[in-house]
Amino acid sequence: MFAGSLKVSPIVSDASQSSTFKSYFPSAQGAWVNMADWSEIITGADGLVDLQVRDTVNAHLAPGALIPFQDNSDMSLLTTAAVLNKSITLIANRDTNGQAGGSLFLDQGISQSELNNRLWEYYVVQVQANSI
Repeated sequence: MFAGSLKVSPIVSDASQSSTFKSYFPSAQGAWVNMADWSEIITGADGLVDLQVRDTVNAHLAPGALIPFQDNSDMSLLTTAAVLNKSITLIANRDTNGQAGGSLFLDQGISQSELNNRLWEYYVVQVQANSI
């Protein structure tokens, strides 16, 4: 688990002979959503689940988690200035109670003085069913 929100499932053995591999998913209050294919949803897991071998690492957003996402699939973010001009999206995976939460820290990424002088922004975000 990364930051309590993303479950990363690397393939740790030779997968050339199979199109699936097993990964452990703990019991959770809701569904796990694959970040590479949002139509792949895992519900009711409490043990090993068969996952598809993909070109990317399988990462699933935990129920109740909210994370920031910045799309760089076009590979255009080569400088700090480019990153600062690209929009950030919040992705929420509400749990069975309809709630999700997370946090976001933003700075310019240029110098240590930004941190020392508190020139940053920090947000704690909570969403609930019918709140957006």
